[in-house]
Amino acid sequence: MIPGFPELEIEEVKSLLTAGQLLSFVFPLSTPQDHFAPYDFRLSAEEQLRVSRFRHAGDAQAFAMGRVFIRSVLEGVLDIHPLKLDLTHHGKPYCPLPGSPRFNLSHGGEWLLISFCQSVWVGVDLEDSRRNVRAEALAKRYFSPAEQQQFSQTGDIGSFMKIWTRKEARLKASGEGLTVPVSERCTLTERGWQYLEVKADTHIRGVVAYPGEERRHKLFKRSVSDLT
Repeated sequence: MIPGFPELEIEEVKSLLTAGQLLSFVFPLSTPQDHFAPYDFRLSAEEQLRVSRFRHAGDAQAFAMGRVFIRSVLEGVLDIHPLKLDLTHHGKPYCPLPGSPRFNLSHGGEWLLISFCQSVWVGVDLEDSRRNVRAEALAKRYFSPAEQQQFSQTGDIGSFMKIWTRKEARLKASGEGLTVPVSERCTLTERGWQYLEVKADTHIRGVVAYPGEERRHKLFKRSVSDLT
């Protein structure tokens, strides 16, 4: 059983991943904790320590729910319990076992977005457009010339967030993060990358990025109304 998606069988997830599909799950932090409580034991001692060190309860909850969800999916797909997760030299979590799906997670507002793919690295970013950000200053510092030009056509927060989420997801997929000059990675002109937009709520939008050819994408979404 998948936490928060009790109607979804792990065999279906495994079949879709084996067929090469990209799977994304988006759900609110308000998902009842009894959906996740049976799986809390899947957090490692290190992960439990990290949860205890978060200053904000929402961040701790997002981290714990995200890791429990990821472990539940991977342990079900690989039929291995417990599962060990490692970090790349850039700090990106992954499962080192042969044949393990790649995954990535983002927390935006009161929502989580998690994506899995069997054969390519994937990156996701989820943002709340109501955030108070210095869009012009950030665009000038981090956007490529082409991205800056597109943003300047409107200059609004929606245009900024559309580019920003693509950029974040792209850098997370490659694992580069801030180890490279961010402005040199142009999501408008760089070839060989795919971007899928995901809408969690009216103000919460995200992007899933991955390299290579276009793949079938299946989105599983749990809305707030589903939980009431």
